[in-house]
Amino acid sequence: MQTYTANGVPVSVTDEVALNGIIHVVDSVIPSAEMDALDVLKNDGRFFTFLNGVQASDLVSTLRAGE
Repeated sequence: MQTYTANGVPVSVTDEVALNGIIHVVDSVIPSAEMDALDVLKNDGRFFTFLNGVQASDLVSTLRAGE
């Protein structure tokens, strides 16, 4: 059986149907991520063109945590 995690916290139940979609149940509070979405995209070389579009569209602060 494969174990899934969310930021290192085990997911105990997957694909639970809710009124407004699908949920996944975790075993405890999920800690905040060490990187925001912009950092994740920058560290993955596949998103170079996408990041150029983000910068050209002035959307960097949208992907940056806490801004």
